[in-house]
Amino acid sequence: MNLYSSTPTSRLLRTTWAFFATLALLAVAGGWLLFYATPQGLGLNDDSIAYIAGARSLLSGQGYREIWLISAGPVTHFPPGFPATLAFFSFITGIDPLRAARLLNGLLLGLNTFLMGWLVLRMTKSRIVGLLTALLFLLTPSLLRIHSNAMSEPLYVFFTLATFLLLDLYFQKQDKRRSQLFLLAAGLITSFAFLTRYAALALLATGIVALFILHSEWRKRLVSAGVYLAGFVPFVLAWMIRNRIVGGTVTNRAIGWHPITEMNARMGIRTFSEFLVPISNWQLSLIKVSGLFEGILIVLALGLLVWTLKVGLPRFFQPEKNPQPEVISFLNGLYFFGYFLALVATMTFFDPATKFQLRIVAPMLVSLVLLLAFGLKTVSDWGAGKWITLGLAVVIFAVSTVGMNESLADLRRGGQVYANERWYDAPAIAELRKLPADVVIHSNQPGVIYLYVGRPGALLPEKAQDAKELQAEVLAGKAVIVIFKDANADEATQAYYEVLGQGLHVGKYNGDVIYSAP
Repeated sequence: MNLYSSTPTSRLLRTTWAFFATLALLAVAGGWLLFYATPQGLGLNDDSIAYIAGARSLLSGQGYREIWLISAGPVTHFPPGFPATLAFFSFITGIDPLRAARLLNGLLLGLNTFLMGWLVLRMTKSRIVGLLTALLFLLTPSLLRIHSNAMSEPLYVFFTLATFLLLDLYFQKQDKRRSQLFLLAAGLITSFAFLTRYAALALLATGIVALFILHSEWRKRLVSAGVYLAGFVPFVLAWMIRNRIVGGTVTNRAIGWHPITEMNARMGIRTFSEFLVPISNWQLSLIKVSGLFEGILIVLALGLLVWTLKVGLPRFFQPEKNPQPEVISFLNGLYFFGYFLALVATMTFFDPATKFQLRIVAPMLVSLVLLLAFGLKTVSDWGAGKWITLGLAVVIFAVSTVGMNESLADLRRGGQVYANERWYDAPAIAELRKLPADVVIHSNQPGVIYLYVGRPGALLPEKAQDAKELQAEVLAGKAVIVIFKDANADEATQAYYEVLGQGLHVGKYNGDVIYSAP
């Protein structure tokens, strides 16, 4: 008989290994779930095509260029994180980036599931809550959908969660040298998040604010912020210098004034409602109730704001009287508001094309799941709180399971956006494939040309004078114009398309139009 095996330390090791083994199984289940949900591959949109083309460009040794366009200029608008990771993944697997993206996102869903469980274990000290949160992450339809598209958000979420973990390890380590290494690593991973999505400036701000609030001395605040920035700056600075040299701009974004529209705000409410109520019939019925989800969102935001300020401000102003709050939950409270403010600033001053759609607000939803776990664990520690928590958990998992079944059926029905047969089996695409290689294809969807015709496309001209020059090229047999049906195009855009086709041969293909020489 081994007496040592019955010691508390041994039991702790066994339960810890059991926790991480179970968490690893959930991560594997996450990868399988993504493959099951995307039998025709990941969803594709304009940004997806840019990322995939960028990865192919990197693999071919051309650098990060717009090879989906005939101009093939250097990319400055899209950060390089996702295409670079995709190119690396393609290099080690030998698979084209279009197919490798599905493998990468399956891996990322598994890794994000694992990190969610690990973070909650550190946050709540409960293995059960950690495993249940990882399971909830897998069963949340909105979070599966962001992983089911060839976009940068899954990678960004991974870097965000990894940053939270490293910052928590930094605050928990007693060894000063090792803790500084964790902080430096956190800054480095934050820079990777920035190079994946520029919205990571909110993550950087969250880290710096947390360092100033959670530390009790000004010297520690300043030194730790310096170490964090030392990890963040090098790669980000290198990217900005590169952009300035090859493109004459740092991020290809100009300052302007474009306030958030009512339509955009309503999109955000709809996105939030679909996350909160993933059963479509229920969501469609409840969203008709005037002010319901707006009220829930306002109450949730105000409650979270009050809690964050209540926890953070006393610690900052009187650190000797107020103990350090739980790090991960506090980081997520800060990040939720920092990210939202970053989005509002981006939409208002830099990029009006950014909307409150699912992929854009997904990091906030991930933080809400983490904060939900922390809140339920806190409530369960109260007297009758266990029964309240149990009841809420049963409802949440039941609703999520039903919603996930609906989402899986919807995702498996067909490819999303450009991955749909409407595009790869379109008669217009088949006709364009017959064109000689020296004929330039101008289109309102040049990414589709690159993806399915197998050659770079060209943008449509913006000026009337350039339109006349293009028509002359078409008449000379040097180019064609293809207009893919767009139900969202306004009257002015439709009129412009018709002007482009004046004097040219019109070929109609199930709503798509090809203008060519008579």
